[in-house]
Formats: sequence, C-alpha cells, structure tokens
Amino acid sequence: MKKRRLFSLLLAAAMSLALVSCGNGGDTSGNGTADGGNASQVDADGDGYKDTVKLAISTDPNLDPWLTGMAYDLNVGRQIYDPLFREGENGEVEPWLAEGYEMVDDTHIKLTLRKGVKFHDGNELTTKDVKFFLDNIESNASAASRFVCYDTANTEIIDDYNMVVALKYPYAEGVYLMTRMYIPSSAAFESMGADKFATAPVGTGPYKMTRWDTASEIELDRFDEYWNGPAATPKLLFRVIPEASSRMIELETGGVDFAYSISTSDYDRVKETEGLTLVEGDSSLFTSLTFSMQEPLFEHKDVRYALCYAIDKQFLIDTCYGGYYTIMDTIYPKMLFGAEEVGTVPFDPDKAKELMVQAGYPDGFDITLHVVGEAEKRVCEAIQSMWLQYLNVRAEIIQMDYVNFEAAGNKYQAAVRTGAATNLTSALVIYKTSFGRTLQVNDQYLNDLVEASDQQTDPAKRLEMVQEIQEYVYDQRYQMAIANAPMVYAMNDKAEGFEFDIFGAPFLATFRVGV
Repeated sequence: MKKRRLFSLLLAAAMSLALVSCGNGGDTSGNGTADGGNASQVDADGDGYKDTVKLAISTDPNLDPWLTGMAYDLNVGRQIYDPLFREGENGEVEPWLAEGYEMVDDTHIKLTLRKGVKFHDGNELTTKDVKFFLDNIESNASAASRFVCYDTANTEIIDDYNMVVALKYPYAEGVYLMTRMYIPSSAAFESMGADKFATAPVGTGPYKMTRWDTASEIELDRFDEYWNGPAATPKLLFRVIPEASSRMIELETGGVDFAYSISTSDYDRVKETEGLTLVEGDSSLFTSLTFSMQEPLFEHKDVRYALCYAIDKQFLIDTCYGGYYTIMDTIYPKMLFGAEEVGTVPFDPDKAKELMVQAGYPDGFDITLHVVGEAEKRVCEAIQSMWLQYLNVRAEIIQMDYVNFEAAGNKYQAAVRTGAATNLTSALVIYKTSFGRTLQVNDQYLNDLVEASDQQTDPAKRLEMVQEIQEYVYDQRYQMAIANAPMVYAMNDKAEGFEFDIFGAPFLATFRVGV
C-alpha cells in the first residue's frame, strides 16, 4: 500500500495559513477563494468528473504567440493557441489549423486552412491571421531566428483559406516549423495592442483565458465552439508555485490534480503515495554546460577542455538527478534525425590541471556561472565545487529566469542549461550567429555548416552534414552535453485522457480527473 505522508499534510496546512496571512496566492478576483471560487464546485453536472482541474506550474508563462516556445510557456499556451500543424508520435507532420499543404517548388508551400475555425473573440480564422503571424516574426530576436527561413514579403494570400508561403531558400524543415506557429487573432491583437494581448491572448485553442493573477493563478474556461469539439474539462486552473517541494505538497494534499516539473528526488515519493501516479517516458530534454563563444577566457580551446574534464557527470546524475537521468554521448537527443554517438568527455582532473597550465592559468580564474531552474542550480553548485577543488576556478553562480536573462542582453560567461529539441533545426539553432541566447556564436565556419544543413533537402546529404557538425562541436567543446532527462508528469491517479508530450507541454483537451 502507498504511504500517506502525514508530515507533509501538516506542513502543507501550516504553509496555507502562512500564505493567507501574507496575502500570497490569495484571491484577487473577488470570488472568495484562493482557487478562483471553484473549490465547492467539484462535479456540478454529476458526470463523475471534476469541473475544475488544478495544475501546478513553476512560473508565469510568456503568452506572446511569437515567444511561446519554451515548455513552461506552452503548458498554458497550447491550451489557448493552435498551431498550423501538429507533430505526430513518430515525428510526422499532421494537419491541424491547416488541413493540408503542397510543395509548389523548393521555396513555396501552398497551405489550405480548415474552414469554420473560430477564435475566442468570435472571428473566423483566415489566411489573413496566418499572414499577420508571419509579418510579425521580426518583432523579437528569438522568433526571427527560429522562423528566419520564411520570406514574408513574398508570401501571398490566394483567398480566405488558401495561401502560398514563400521561403528565402530551400529549407528542409519549412513545413515542420509550422508546428511551432501558434496563430493569434489578428483582429484582437490589432485592437488590444501587443502588451495587453500578451496578458489576455485570443487564440483558437480548446480553452480561453478568463483570469490571470500574475504570480498566482491563471484560469481558463472551455471554449465551447472549439473546431475539434469541446474539451473534456470545463475549467483549468493553473497555480503558479515556484518551489518544486511546494508543488509536491500541493499534489499530495489535493491542492492540485497535476504537477509539472517535480524534483527527481520526489519521483519515488509520488509512486509510493496513495492517490497519485507518475507518468514517465522518453523526452527531448537535456542538460548541458555551455560557454559563451564571445568570452575572451574561452578563446583558448585548452580552457574549454579543462573545465569539461574537471566535471564528474556520473556524480551529477546520482546526486542532482537521483540517478534518473542518463549520461549523453551525443550533442543532442538521440531521438532526433542524424544523432551520432560522438562520445562522452571523461572525468580527468589531472588532465584538466595540465591543460590549465598550458593555457596560462595555473592559478585558475574568476568566472560567472549562469543558471535557470532549481535542479540545474544544484548541478551548478556541484560544478562550482569541482572547479574550485581541481582547478582553483572560482565560479559565482547567477540565477535568473529567461525573461530577465533576455532583458539583460543575453550576456553570460558559462551556463548550465536545460534544452528541449523536438526537431533538428531547434537542436542546432544555438550554433547560428543569428541566435544569441545560449552560445553568443562567433564561429563562422560552424554557422555556415548549420545554415547549409538546414537548406539541404536531400536526406542522405543532410545526414553527412549534421554528422560533421556534431563531430566539430564535440571537438571544439563550445558546449558539453551532460545528461538526457526522462519526461515525467505527476498527477491524481483518477486522471484520464492524458496526452503524453516529450517536450513537457501536454495538450489538455482530452484530460479530465474523476471525483
């Protein structure tokens, strides 16, 4: 029998009292409860399922449709917006808002939109909305780099449901990237303006936003006119709970029905707790150590090698990830096209010391080590200790979220990052000079190689290119892949209709929880 953790229950009760007294996470909508006034409405229609499913997320998402690219944004964003296509279980492209496509030639894609699709504001989806999305991809650097292949100036609308999307050059994944295009209502955006729209987005998804209390709660109501049929649950309530331990307690005590991003140290705890279940599977998530290629300290290859040799990856997996992660011998997840086993960097502190002397740093140096996320901070702390012990490299850990990181200009020296790549383009984009978020790229040879591979539509020739890229990256050691993570979701064991997602942002239209 699973254990019921009484200590956690008592701790949760104490925390709840503290939160109420401090005004943290309390009701700001006038509904009279901290969960949007739905605590008593468990099963109003008597169908045996909860009317409101509550989900614990770690942070407020960014719901600007051009920036909704990270898993923690899409946790909410995928319920509000629909993409043009969806990715199938085997990586194939499936119709969604677009019911089909045709390659007119190497640089032109004819799209046919589904008729009768409604936005939450009542307007019908047309090619004008898709063109509006394309016309605004230059609104931020991240979107511009992800969708750089599209030639928006020469994209033409044929009628309300047909259009020809132009590419600047032949692009191997021109259609696949449309699985990452989340289409907003152009009418609502133009009426509201960018800032207001980002806090009250209007899409075609199965749920529409009804309330957003920043850093507290996001409430979504079922959109009854959803083109693919109404969602299974009338209301979703996302509760922002930054600490993984607190998300776990809320799950145990029934404060939420579903928790994203629980700590690896809690995996067994979920399995042992009555009323909970853990859903596990392969994922595209991986942790890596990255070096800014514009940092003078790292111009010397021996320094990059030394810092990598001084890290015991198995120790990181055992102590920081509870043994659940696996050491990577590729530079991106094995499930992606062309992944090659380039090898793992061995733990060799003696070799690391020797290289530091050769590079002119026998006494080490000071450096900053940037991080986003709780588990990754533990990795940083372990790396900090190893570097100090073996190389006298003194690392200052700087933790901030991606929003603040980008606001600060994406500047850093070294960083521990968790990436998630569901296709080859997104895995390799970090090596392009146009994408400055993670590597501050200045290697023109590598940039040109990645660009050429993106434009190669012959699979055999592309495979040769991407294998050359992987071998080059491993040799240069601009980054060191550390570990591949499983995808894990924790939830009420009465949950049904869960659609597993390797990226970490499941689509919840069919999800429901029994009473």
